[in-house]
Amino acid sequence: MKKNIIVLCILLSNILFWNCSGNLENENTQGENNQLVGSKGAPLEMILVMNPKYLNDTLGKAVKQALMAPTAVLPQDEPYFNVIKTHPEGLGKFLRGHNNLMFLVDMSDKTVIGDMLTKMFTKETLEKAIKDKPIVSLTQKNKYANGQHILYLIARNYDDLLVHLDKEMPRVIEFFRQAERERLVAQLVQRGENQQNKLEKLVKEKTGIAIPIPLGYQLVKQKDNFLWLRSPGKVDKNITISYNDYKDKNMFESANIIKWRNDFGFRLMNDTTIKDSYMDTQINNEAPIQNKTINLNKKYCNEYRGLWCFHNKNGGGPFVGYAFVDEKNKRFYYVEGFVYAPGEAKRGGLLEVEALVRLAKAE
Repeated sequence: MKKNIIVLCILLSNILFWNCSGNLENENTQGENNQLVGSKGAPLEMILVMNPKYLNDTLGKAVKQALMAPTAVLPQDEPYFNVIKTHPEGLGKFLRGHNNLMFLVDMSDKTVIGDMLTKMFTKETLEKAIKDKPIVSLTQKNKYANGQHILYLIARNYDDLLVHLDKEMPRVIEFFRQAERERLVAQLVQRGENQQNKLEKLVKEKTGIAIPIPLGYQLVKQKDNFLWLRSPGKVDKNITISYNDYKDKNMFESANIIKWRNDFGFRLMNDTTIKDSYMDTQINNEAPIQNKTINLNKKYCNEYRGLWCFHNKNGGGPFVGYAFVDEKNKRFYYVEGFVYAPGEAKRGGLLEVEALVRLAKAE
């Protein structure tokens, strides 16, 4: 047992997580400033700033296509972001204070607008950032508004931007998704008014997991090593927490996670008045389970994304789950968020439960 946990810790220390090449907190930025107004904009909306001559060419189309690609593992197509394209001259006061800004900078662009983009940085910053790298990403927070996240994708020339775009875009998308999760949690969980302290205390006592619970969520079921929270509505949002004794690293295998969630789905998540109306995992070539290793609250963790369904096929939706080990108590946890919203958009609801379950900690 101890040996297995040590192995996991070693694996965690060797996982490479992407960080932007640097930040610009000292580069003409105000940083967090109480005098700044809060950033604005719809959830999962982004302002893309680039030279207008690129907006409708191969580069502009490639960037927009990547940012507006279908969100992973949803039953219908919903883009990662709703993109508003503009250029530096069009970045007025309203757009400048937006939640998410992304700039594309071609250092070889000697047009007036190209100069406007490159002059946003000192010569030293650009040279340091681009040294020995064809394309880099620099980040900035709270420059024009509090709560704002900005990313600059910089390349030495147009060809480098285009050629290396595919490699960088998944990381760019995750940067802004993390920003959205942070912003969403800040809105949902406010100390006192919007936090359900009694329910949080109960969850911690029953499962050993500390997790913020916004208003609207209620306890549906608690039995043995399983607990279910739900926020009903047009988009029905749900969180489950389950645990078992930790045995070995094979427990992280997708097949074992599916077997586990199907077991508690059959026993504990069903409508006894309707035949075969219990939660199951949808598995087929069109909707495979996505599994990747991440760092969650400084712990080795596996993330699982997929589709769930009622066994009788009368409905379903997306889920995202996280498996990790509590070394102190030798427990293996699986914490999941899922939504049920027939005929409705599911992207925002899934992002909410994802943001919350990512904060789950064994204490």
